[in-house]
Amino acid sequence: MRVLLITSASVILSMILTLALTRLFGTSFVPIPAVTSFLCPVLVAWPVSNIFLKQSDQLEAAHRELDQAHRSLERTHMILEHRSRHDRMTGLANREAFLGAIGPGRRGSDNGFLIIIDADHFKKINDTFGHLAGDKALKLIADAISANIREGDIAARIGGEEFALFLPGSSLAEAIQISERVRQAVEGIEFSSPDGDPIDLTVSLGGAEMIANGPLDAVMGKADKMLYQAKDAGRNRAVVVPELAHAA
Repeated sequence: MRVLLITSASVILSMILTLALTRLFGTSFVPIPAVTSFLCPVLVAWPVSNIFLKQSDQLEAAHRELDQAHRSLERTHMILEHRSRHDRMTGLANREAFLGAIGPGRRGSDNGFLIIIDADHFKKINDTFGHLAGDKALKLIADAISANIREGDIAARIGGEEFALFLPGSSLAEAIQISERVRQAVEGIEFSSPDGDPIDLTVSLGGAEMIANGPLDAVMGKADKMLYQAKDAGRNRAVVVPELAHAA
């Protein structure tokens, strides 16, 4: 493109310069073609090249700015989308994202178990040691949950001190094993007050089997009932049942 512009400008200027020199000196002036062929590239090349390069630089700069703006917009969109689906404190899925993942749109083959997890005596931690200590306790519990589930399991914070798991494709034995692993992991957390006093962290868990395309409210109700059984039995335990146990 640059060569074409220079060539075109040179031809046009050659014609003009030749005409001007011819009128000035007459057709008998032999060096006219040589003069025009020498002067035109000199007169045209630099200004045309300068204009072309300046426009090219401006175009490249505008393209870079547009690319940066596009990347920034994509990052902002990803951040906002992540925030809309995740709990800010724990990094787990939030209630809306969790219910959307296990709701009617779930694949028909995704049977499994729903586990509800509740932090034991959490109000006492908040009231005695303050909300900052309570927030730290929730983060530690969330980390213990995430570290002790399988790839493909869905973990969420669905309330103040309440968490939930969906274990797709899990058998009853696997659901019990994962629940117990989470319970033990939380029980083993070393946690202390701002003054250095040790604080025991435990959770109670209740679980029920989820049949694909089954009513979600009914399964959550069964899991909640099992959770309260765990609490009534002394807390820091897991009660998980198959779907048939409460079919009636």
